[in-house]
Amino acid sequence: RHTFPCQSLVPTPASVKYSAPHRPVIKMSPSTATETSSLLGNNRGDSSHTSPVTFRAVCDGTPTVTSRTRVLMATLLGLAALMGALRTYRNGFGGLERLRMEDWYTTDRCTVYAYFEDQGMGDGAAMEVWRRTWAAAGWKPVVLDERHAAAHPNYEEFKGKFATYPTTNPAGYEVACYLRHLALAAVGGGWLCDYDLFNVNLAPPPKCDWLPNDGALTTHDSFVPALTSGTAAEYTRIAVEMAATDVNVVMAAVQVAMVSDMIFMNYFEQKGTIKTRFTTLTAPTFIRNPPCDEHGVEFAPMVFHMSHEMMSFLNADMGNRAGVMTQHYEGLMQSKAQCTQLTFDNNSDYANSFFPETPTPMQHAYKVEFQCAHDGGEACNVMTPEEINQVIPPNKGALGQDALQQHNPAAPMHEKFNTE
Repeated sequence: RHTFPCQSLVPTPASVKYSAPHRPVIKMSPSTATETSSLLGNNRGDSSHTSPVTFRAVCDGTPTVTSRTRVLMATLLGLAALMGALRTYRNGFGGLERLRMEDWYTTDRCTVYAYFEDQGMGDGAAMEVWRRTWAAAGWKPVVLDERHAAAHPNYEEFKGKFATYPTTNPAGYEVACYLRHLALAAVGGGWLCDYDLFNVNLAPPPKCDWLPNDGALTTHDSFVPALTSGTAAEYTRIAVEMAATDVNVVMAAVQVAMVSDMIFMNYFEQKGTIKTRFTTLTAPTFIRNPPCDEHGVEFAPMVFHMSHEMMSFLNADMGNRAGVMTQHYEGLMQSKAQCTQLTFDNNSDYANSFFPETPTPMQHAYKVEFQCAHDGGEACNVMTPEEINQVIPPNKGALGQDALQQHNPAAPMHEKFNTE
């Protein structure tokens, strides 16, 4: 028990200020401050949480501490250290003492992750739009960072290796793109998004226990890892592949002069190392209004990647990615209210609605749009104008232009896109 020569102590969590990571300072009035370690749990380096046991004196005077209190404090400190050691032992990884357990390890497949380290190319406001749109669709969005990647036993070795890879992007940004796969392995695998991927109607699995392709590493924007799914073992496997594969072989195969996790995914797609799908869509302006099929049912899934290339394609302000995402999200949400909502009761119905083995007309149209925009020529001629216009309005995108021109067989080559 703390003994003061005047009035009793009053609990005041707001009185705690953080002068260094994990070290709250308890303010005493009038001028005495005692620096102490957090006894009961706020050792996470997160200033949004306050120590659960903090006090302030409400009168003048110097606090005194009894010998009994010293014994109690020592006991609590020992208990806190033991709890931290048990957390580390239980999960087989070190370095996560600062993080809340519920934030970092789960096999709940209704959890969706984004990885964010602001390396000069980040956009915290876009991250908040990502979080809001995925939460509104029923998911549990969680933001990971390098602390999670550092929990993986290959972190130190792989980070050093990835930092040597040739790139034209800021080095820190590129390394973060590699490390996110280690982070997903450390937290239990699942769904990984780019932070600029907004969600209009992709719901989570009904029982929170399902992944596409039985958990095999799958990219859902062709080879672009804007939306990726897989088990923890699969994320580790692909990180090992990226660390072990000769980058010169990758660059030669993809015909580029640099590598990134996207370039590796392109190479792995060629080698059959990963599964790929066309789940996410091209420009949000390419979809019909309202976004319903011929039966009046909403297209699905409507998930859009507002990448650097897409922002440029839309002539949008690169500094206002969050605003552009919000504008298109709100417009599509309002428009799809005119459609009949999809329903499903089990994993089979869910998979058939969002991840069917045979692509829906919408998914097929967007796959051909992607290939037409990248490759041109014959890639643009595999759908009729009627099939195209079921999804993509006339005069929109490479396919819409071709449909408007009566499916011109001499379609010109289209400029290759940088889809990151």
